[in-house]
Amino acid sequence: MSDHQVRPPLLFVSSKIHTTPQVQAQSQYYSNHKKDKDEKKQQEESNETGRKKFQQMSLDDRFRYISELPSIMPKMKCEVVTEEQAYTGIVDLIDERMLVLKIIENGMKIKIKRDSIMDIKLVGF
Repeated sequence: MSDHQVRPPLLFVSSKIHTTPQVQAQSQYYSNHKKDKDEKKQQEESNETGRKKFQQMSLDDRFRYISELPSIMPKMKCEVVTEEQAYTGIVDLIDERMLVLKIIENGMKIKIKRDSIMDIKLVGF
């Protein structure tokens, strides 16, 4: 390269003093730990009472939970235990008197009376 193409920098800042800024900060604080812990316990208890696990719900609550699932969620596989036998499938419809279950193995839909259902368990998606 020739000398006429090399140009000196347009702005050059030279600083030999490297200091860190002095910051005024709080060095101590006080809090009431007992109050904080009590509030956390109350929040946890309210969450536990508001939401139960599926297996801890009553049978009517389980029916309501399955029927009120949002449409964007995939349908859940359930095991429906009746007095005669247990069925594994996807709940298609829940009515006040009947439950329509699509069996996984053969794809058939069966109607089960709600009175004959003893238990419902979630198997997965």
